[in-house]
Order: sequence, then structure tokens, then C-alpha cells
Amino acid sequence: MHQWDATSLITCAKFQIGNRLVLDYMLDAGSAVISRQVQQETVDAGLVGGYPDAVMIKERIDAGHIEIRTVGRMSAPFEEVLDLYGLQEGDKAVVRLALQSADVVATVTDDRLL
Repeated sequence: MHQWDATSLITCAKFQIGNRLVLDYMLDAGSAVISRQVQQETVDAGLVGGYPDAVMIKERIDAGHIEIRTVGRMSAPFEEVLDLYGLQEGDKAVVRLALQSADVVATVTDDRLL
């Protein structure tokens, strides 16, 4: 299972190769999961803003190609480390999901801090 951060997911939902979204090529490579926070950033906020990539992501979620997971906070000392890095809530959720889900084998991100 591959996990996605918001920026990478949005980028893959914006661009096409051979009249096919890059996102669909990526989904062909394996199952995908995102945190509830990433869904809020990419779909919920994107639909409000009228972004077409939000519609593309939502369609794949609705079709069951992208799984949504809720992740809990971790220990206070670990959360303090995440805060020290200055990560946004969505990025913190990406780290939490990677550490809390045994089936997540890779994280797709373009964020150097992650």
C-alpha cells in the first residue's frame, strides 16, 4: 500500500500522459491510502475552491481506488518533534499513518521535511 501526501496527490491529479491522468498510472502500480487530513486538504478544500483535480481525486476515492484512514496522535514527545520540524497538520498525519500502518510500504511525497 502506498501513502500519498497532499501535494503529490494534487500534482498527479492535474497532469496527463497520453490522455490519462498520472494519478491513474500511479494507482495501477498499487493500492493507495491517504489520511483524513490529506482528504480534507485535497478534496474538501479543493471542491470549495473549484479545483478540477479535487473532482478527480474524489472520483477515485468514491470508486474505492484510494482508501481514507483516520490516524491518531502519537506520544507527546513524538508530537513535540513533529512540531519542532514545523510540519502542517496534513504532513503530521502522513508521518503518523506511515508509522501506525503496517501495510504502508512507501510514502509518496515531494516534501523534503517528510
